[in-house]
Amino acid sequence: MRLTVVIPARDEEAVIQDTLRRVLATLSPHYHELEIVVVDDGSTDRTAELVAEVAAQDARVKLVRHDRGYGGGRAVRTGILHASGDVIVAVDADLSYTPDQIPRLVKAVEQGADIAIGSPFMRGGGVENVPRFRLWLSKWGNKLLGRVLGGYTCVTGIFRAYRREVAREVAERIHLDGKELWPETVYYARKRGWKIVEVPAILRGRRAGRSKFKAGKAIVSHLRLLFRYLLRR
Repeated sequence: MRLTVVIPARDEEAVIQDTLRRVLATLSPHYHELEIVVVDDGSTDRTAELVAEVAAQDARVKLVRHDRGYGGGRAVRTGILHASGDVIVAVDADLSYTPDQIPRLVKAVEQGADIAIGSPFMRGGGVENVPRFRLWLSKWGNKLLGRVLGGYTCVTGIFRAYRREVAREVAERIHLDGKELWPETVYYARKRGWKIVEVPAILRGRRAGRSKFKAGKAIVSHLRLLFRYLLRR
């Protein structure tokens, strides 16, 4: 089984090389066929240069560049289209979900899931060092959207594993560039009859660099999505 890890990155020079080393060190003992695709989403710092340095030393690391910042959703879709893995996992560049949790998602796909979602809000999951207001907003956003989308506990998170064919269809058919891609993928998957499973995961606050989270934008996005899915019912 070949595994691809897709990492969208925008202005992540503070963490990106450490992230790549951690992912490689954690997953290499488990997956002999491993690939990491980093999509630089129009960074204005040295993110792409630092990824290229690691890629020059390790052929398992691949750099793909956007000419400007389109958004995390577009970056993940681009990464999927450049991936060669049988299973494709998406993670944040700051490793808010640590790489030692990836094998649990991969196992769920190997056992028959089309999409495995890492959830900090289900039994066995958890949250560490996340700012209180951001955590409150995330919990309520997921509670409302998750209920409309079928009772899932986490529909707004990037941390997921996909069967290759499913991932490619998502990348090719769902033309969203921002974080709206995550709940829209759940909606699309249910319409397609795909099997979605949630796996307990631990979400940790950013360890370095600057957070891209904007509360006002997140609130508007959650409300817009909620009304969209209610109208589709």
